[in-house]
Amino acid sequence: MSDNKEKLSNLIKANINKARDILNDKIRAMSIIESTLSELSANLNNKIKFVTTKHTDGDNDLIHNVYVSNMKTNSSEQLFFYYFHQERIFPVMINYQNEITMRCDSLDELVDFFERLVSNEGFIIKLLLTSEYNDNENNDEEIPF
Repeated sequence: MSDNKEKLSNLIKANINKARDILNDKIRAMSIIESTLSELSANLNNKIKFVTTKHTDGDNDLIHNVYVSNMKTNSSEQLFFYYFHQERIFPVMINYQNEITMRCDSLDELVDFFERLVSNEGFIIKLLLTSEYNDNENNDEEIPF
């Protein structure tokens, strides 16, 4: 009986540690996303900000919508959305305006997504135009979205 109790105790400890590792991966994934957005904003002289909203879709997934806003005008546009698997965290599903869609099964694949995203000329141009937009009545410049 003692062996069975010990086996059960070890199983409980192992599964708690496994669950803890999964939750830590979610924290690391969120950190990758937040640090990438902070770096983009900093490199554009903090003229833009990123705002994330959350809602639950029909499949009960918690969707994170990421918007970019011009700091002066508060004009904003949704850039991409992502969501984590409800129970296992990974895969993370992430979509940039149907141009770059990726199922990330690990932190490395999430980094790969952001490498592709920041290498996308259209994405960077959109951020640059958003940061440079000046809401001025004498300005013929149009908002980039």
